[in-house]
This record gives sequence, structure tokens and C-alpha cells, in this order.
Amino acid sequence: MASYPHMAAVVPAVLTPGLGLAGAGAAWLFGRHFNPRVDAQGRAAIDFQLTLILAGASSYAGLVWAGGLMSDAALPLLLAMYFMSVVTPLFAATATSRGEDWRYPLSLRLMRRHACDGQTR
Repeated sequence: MASYPHMAAVVPAVLTPGLGLAGAGAAWLFGRHFNPRVDAQGRAAIDFQLTLILAGASSYAGLVWAGGLMSDAALPLLLAMYFMSVVTPLFAATATSRGEDWRYPLSLRLMRRHACDGQTR
């Protein structure tokens, strides 16, 4: 069950880059109260999707701002992020289905536990 947020991020990410956040967020919202591992892994999946969105937006802004001068560097970066948004959640789902805790590489930790959740840090 802890692999659901990771798998829910794959299908939307294949269709539209950045949409994996919706799948991971929905799986996390529905399962976070039933299992603490779903809560932790859902937060990790959402953090990774947010990191990809921020990196993609900054790469695209650099591409547009430079007037195409950075297209040689930005386009491969955008393609690499699209590849990571599809492949890395598959590795995460495989690891969590084996009972391991997964940490995404190069992911910003943006979602934290709050005192209002009833849980301590």
C-alpha cells in the first residue's frame, strides 16, 4: 500500500509532465490516515514531484529568458527531468513494495510534519 503514491505519479507524468503531482497527492490524501508508511512515502513522492516542477519551470524560464541562447543546455535538462519523472517512481514503488523506505535523489524536502497533524517531528 505504501507504493501507491509512487505508482500514482507515473501514469499522469507519462501523459503530461508535472501532472504526477496530482496522482501522488491524491494517493497520499486518501491513504495517509490509514498507514504511517503511506504518509511518509506519499510525502516523499510529492516532494520529488514538486522538485521536478520547480526545476522544470526554472529551466523553461531560462530557455525563454535567454531567447533560445540556452536551448542547447535547457532542452536536454528538460528531457532528463521527464525521464526521471517516469522512471524514478518505478524504482521507488519497487523498493517500497519490498518494505524499504525510499528517498528520492536530488529531492527537496518541502513537506514536513506539522504539529496540527497530531504527530511530532
